[in-house]
Amino acid sequence: FIEVSQFPETRSGKYMRRMVRALVEGGELGDVTTLRNPESLTELKTAIDAWQRQQRLSEEQSLFERYRYFLIQYNAVAPGKRVATVTVTNAPVNALNERAIDELVIVVEHLSRKDDVVAVVFTGEGTSSFVAGADIRQMLEEIHSHDEALVLPNNAQLAFRKIETMGKPCIAAVQGVALGGGMEFALACHVRVAETTARFGQPEIRLRLLPGYGGTQRLPRLLADRHGEAGVRDALDLILGGRSIDAAQAHAIGLVDALADGHRDALAEAHAMVRDWVKRGDASPLGQAFAAREEATAQWEEPAAVDLDAVLQDDFLQRILRQLDWAGRGTAGARALDAVRTGLTSGMAAGLAREAALFAEAIIDPEGGKTGIRQFMDKVAPPLPVRRDGVWIDAEHEPRGKALEASGDLLPVGAPFYPGVTAIPDWQYAFGIARDPDTGAPRFGPPATHERELIVKVPEPAPNEALLYMLTSEVNFNDIWALTGIPVSPFDSHEEDVQITGSGGIALVAALGSETRSEGRVKVGDLVTVYSGTNDLLSPAVGNDPMYADFSIQGYETETGSHAQFLTVQAPQMHKVPPNLTLEQAGSYVLNLGTISRCLFTTLQIAPGRTLFVEGAATGTGLDALRSSVRTGLQVTGLVSSPDRAAFITGQQGAVGAINRKDPRFADLYTTVPENAEAARNWEAAGQPLVEEYKALNGGKLADYVVSHAGETAFPRSFQLLAENGTLAFYGASSGYHFSFMGKPGKASPEDMLRRAALRGGEAVLIYYGPGSDALLDDMGLEIIEAARRFNARSVVATTTDGQREFLGSLGLEDAIEGIVSLEAIRRREGDNFLWPDTMPRLPDAKADIEVFKAAVRDYQDRVMKPFGSAVGKILRSADNPRGAPDLVFERTGQDKLGVSTSLVKPFTGRVVFSEDCAGSRFTFYAPQVWTRQRKILMPTAAILGTHLCNAYEVARMNDMIAAGLLEVTEPEVVGWDGLPEAHQAMWDNRHSGSTYVVNHALPAMGLRSRDALLEAWAVIGAIQEAGAADA
Repeated sequence: FIEVSQFPETRSGKYMRRMVRALVEGGELGDVTTLRNPESLTELKTAIDAWQRQQRLSEEQSLFERYRYFLIQYNAVAPGKRVATVTVTNAPVNALNERAIDELVIVVEHLSRKDDVVAVVFTGEGTSSFVAGADIRQMLEEIHSHDEALVLPNNAQLAFRKIETMGKPCIAAVQGVALGGGMEFALACHVRVAETTARFGQPEIRLRLLPGYGGTQRLPRLLADRHGEAGVRDALDLILGGRSIDAAQAHAIGLVDALADGHRDALAEAHAMVRDWVKRGDASPLGQAFAAREEATAQWEEPAAVDLDAVLQDDFLQRILRQLDWAGRGTAGARALDAVRTGLTSGMAAGLAREAALFAEAIIDPEGGKTGIRQFMDKVAPPLPVRRDGVWIDAEHEPRGKALEASGDLLPVGAPFYPGVTAIPDWQYAFGIARDPDTGAPRFGPPATHERELIVKVPEPAPNEALLYMLTSEVNFNDIWALTGIPVSPFDSHEEDVQITGSGGIALVAALGSETRSEGRVKVGDLVTVYSGTNDLLSPAVGNDPMYADFSIQGYETETGSHAQFLTVQAPQMHKVPPNLTLEQAGSYVLNLGTISRCLFTTLQIAPGRTLFVEGAATGTGLDALRSSVRTGLQVTGLVSSPDRAAFITGQQGAVGAINRKDPRFADLYTTVPENAEAARNWEAAGQPLVEEYKALNGGKLADYVVSHAGETAFPRSFQLLAENGTLAFYGASSGYHFSFMGKPGKASPEDMLRRAALRGGEAVLIYYGPGSDALLDDMGLEIIEAARRFNARSVVATTTDGQREFLGSLGLEDAIEGIVSLEAIRRREGDNFLWPDTMPRLPDAKADIEVFKAAVRDYQDRVMKPFGSAVGKILRSADNPRGAPDLVFERTGQDKLGVSTSLVKPFTGRVVFSEDCAGSRFTFYAPQVWTRQRKILMPTAAILGTHLCNAYEVARMNDMIAAGLLEVTEPEVVGWDGLPEAHQAMWDNRHSGSTYVVNHALPAMGLRSRDALLEAWAVIGAIQEAGAADA
């Protein structure tokens, strides 16, 4: 406020606000002779001048300026000199939408006028993204004319041009990804500092577009200044290939000026550069880089000395152009080259104008951006080209291997490796699957014909990792899923051109990362058993269970696996070898036996004297489950597929009985539960002879525990054999993923079930009200709501109708309900885009046609899960639950929505709960959503628990039990290195003879039991070979 003793007014008493405005804005006062008190103007001007001086001082001393999409922070670096840090704050990925670009122009102009701001640092909010690109949905749905499309590139180019020509150093401090417009933002800055986890790329070609914010101009020019024609080649790899590169690669080609590693971060490094520049001026690295960029910017207005046509003669670039034609992106590639060529031949101003015009043209092109964006959003976009040197032509494999072996850069398969003595090579042999070098598509198919020996780089261990020389590796079905791409492609989770399979084995420690060495638990040269589970070691969720912290199975959910000569692992993956095991045994058991160990002792918590039924009991994990349970004192019955296998488990493995699913009495029973209600009841009744057979084998009792893994046809009958209050745990589904079962009799109060589910205050709960009915009153629904309120849960209620929603809203339940979602309202809003099926739709056979299967999964996700899940998520979203996934879903027997509920509830800790009598009701769900995410289905008299591979602590405990004789390691079938594809094929065809397989990498003989014995055997063989060579 400004206080004055009087206000200018006319003789008639009218206040002269016009004059006050003129004094504030510095305008003309006009005629003042009409004033009764002209002296008031002097007093008022003095007060306004003082206020304005204070405002300017306050502005100069302020720390922050806040905009809608940007936060500016000012910090002094010297008397009268400040640095501005501009943070992009458009969560979650700091996207540059149209409004953000408009605001960026204002911010840059504002900073350019501030004489006391001597440098600007741009960065992104959070850790995952520097700046993302444009809003592609807006491009698809809202932009339809060339003039509309030109707005985006013109405004972005204006903003970036203002950054580039600001006249003061601008630094991009890049953390996370800088893709598309984010990379173009960074290119406009004079210097780029990146953290080692950052990634850079121009992925627009994937959308049948080209970079439109200056990428076709600054990237070729910048890299050409660094490396001439090779730099332009690198730029075209990024622009035409569309693949991202990591910070180290970006630094190597000259895209990034400095890397921040170790304890340093990009923002701190950028500010250190500014401080040094303020102190030393043009002699500092920033001063030199700024001057060089200003000079380059001027030079870029002239034609470049690079011959684009000569660059395009590169064989790999020609392969990229052919791939773009194959993928329907040929026009996009031509447009990108047109823009690049214009800039190189006519200068950057002309190039930017051409780029903008071509970008706008591509956006509105029905066969261009419109198709490309739609393909991307529908997840049916063709693959991108492979990376330069990412994969090699098959015909080149053998001669390349021989040449690398001869130069000492590649060890022959089976070669001795003495840790600390033998040099670690640059390259290694590995088995897996690669992208097609011509199309970029993963070469999925039967292992015998599609699995390939590859030559790949030997990785370096990170601080918390170790590099291992693999002696053997486990062979399992995860390999087959990776090799066939069924049900999901492993390439969906990474950007590499090869997928190396293999999970676990036995190895020698070849090198240690700094933190792993500091721990002191292992040293170079140690012999270790390899556990295949990886996770985010630094996540707080590790304190609950490491499997809840971004857990992945190495070789399936990561790009590198153990079917390779060398493997990097996290420190907790290395374990001492249990005593008295042969090395081939020690390299064969962790995945299978670890899965069973967790299932039995953590998930089921089995107790002696109880009954247990196990599927597939004669081989693999089923046999491990049978043996382990028998040794723990349980009465075990197994499901088998032949009389011989029945005799094997009862005569040799200690099972009390066996049920042969191919027995004529039972063969027709093993089907999924029919959808029709009467047929489902008949199906259940038809299984009574199976129930009586199990009782006859177990003294009249049903199964207290069931271990299931055989798939959709075995699961419902196994559940039928479950005793009252019994528990079924499952960890796989070899015969299909559409699980169905008939509920069991018995009910409990909602409060009892919430107590059994260990619901805690503050957890998010989804409650179904009035399922399948339009009745306003649902007594059980109200009882569930009240029970959740007593637990202080954060509840959202899903009603069938708008009327039910309004009825609940009238009951004064504000303290019990966070919000209400009406299915009727969602259907009205989404139209045909919303589906609420009566039961879990049956998905096509992934093995028969993976693309049809994926399309069906996408349709279910898009039309069922997304509309309903986002409506629930908007209400339940919180800082630690950004998706708004419920911790618990209270299901109802009046519907079959278990498929929805098990997909929606939180992974790992999520529970789906029933309290009503489930007898006579059919339920269905998608198996991987329960077993891989370890979700729980809790009913009044039964439970279904998803379980998975064990965690690292459970491996250590399992090894203790092996050492104590409580668990048995099966003698594996050993296959040679070259026999791996056939071993996988035998498993795929279900004709494998061994219960466990292990592939031999470098064991010189079977039966060795120690590291020293291994080294001595290598030495003996080496001596024999030397003697033979001397004789020759």
